[in-house]
Amino acid sequence: MAELQSISVIIPTYDEPERLCQTLASLAAQDYPGDRAQVVVVDDGSPAFPEAEVRTAAGPNLRLLRNPTNQGRARSRNRAIEVAEGELVVFLDSDMTVPPHFLHAHARIHAQQTGRVAIGNIRFSTGIDRNALTRYIDSRGVHRLAPGEP
Repeated sequence: MAELQSISVIIPTYDEPERLCQTLASLAAQDYPGDRAQVVVVDDGSPAFPEAEVRTAAGPNLRLLRNPTNQGRARSRNRAIEVAEGELVVFLDSDMTVPPHFLHAHARIHAQQTGRVAIGNIRFSTGIDRNALTRYIDSRGVHRLAPGEP
């Protein structure tokens, strides 16, 4: 069996520590080897940031960056890419949670289909109200494809 690819998960965040901790807890529960996964969180200038709580939720493979002022998600992601060590990069937002096989699924699809981008189902964190935006997202993108369809 081939060695599993190393993965960097990049998460920009702004002023939602409870949701970020839920996201990090779902990543900490992955069935992927911890030594093959890195989590890069970029706090994008939050007025208050509970660093100790975030570090506890994330586990040992956290790289935490802090922007002194709000730069926006794109700049925060770009900053994280500069320090990402993984062969693969996975983007999440801080209001998303993932199932335990999430990283394995990304590694598998990239091993099977090199040079591709993979997308998956968006699972909103608990506490995200169902509204017009979440219903719209549930009807777009990957939701329009049959499982496994390229």
